[in-house]
Amino acid sequence: MAQQSLLDKFTENKDGKFTLFQAPNLPIILWAIFKAFSYLPVSSNSKSGLEFISTSFLFVWAYLELTSGVNYSRRILGAVVLFVLIVTRF
Repeated sequence: MAQQSLLDKFTENKDGKFTLFQAPNLPIILWAIFKAFSYLPVSSNSKSGLEFISTSFLFVWAYLELTSGVNYSRRILGAVVLFVLIVTRF
């Protein structure tokens, strides 16, 4: 097996297939659903709860991308999203 170049490590998965984009996984789908629900006209407590849940799913998705993304670009994306989530919360 040939050694991967740096560009390959950013764009290919372990099988050598180009993988810059992929189908959404469960945490990102649930983030989108709860984020959409948070825009509905509901009480402020419900809105806060929906925002918290959606942010939690986004955090889980970003963590999973950072720790087990298929290539370097996915891991960097997870790190950037985690960084933004943490910075915007404090």
